[in-house]
Amino acid sequence: MELGFQELLVIGILLLVFFGPKKLPELGSGLGTAIRDFKRALSDKTSDVQKQARDEDRDTTPASVQNPLAAPEEPQRTLPVTKEHV
Repeated sequence: MELGFQELLVIGILLLVFFGPKKLPELGSGLGTAIRDFKRALSDKTSDVQKQARDEDRDTTPASVQNPLAAPEEPQRTLPVTKEHV
């Protein structure tokens, strides 16, 4: 949906009639601040979700993949159970 010049002109005239020329700059400033705060909150939330996804991925990734230079874990060795040991 695209607004043409005529539509913008009608909206501008209605704003002038309802709020007056002195109040319009304050409304514009408030609207700009609200949009900026909304964008900031949205980007913060997006970065929080991305960080959480990275943390979850790191938690499910084996240690050898997280740090390829780390020494490999040795498997536990168990002795066979025989009748002599029981």
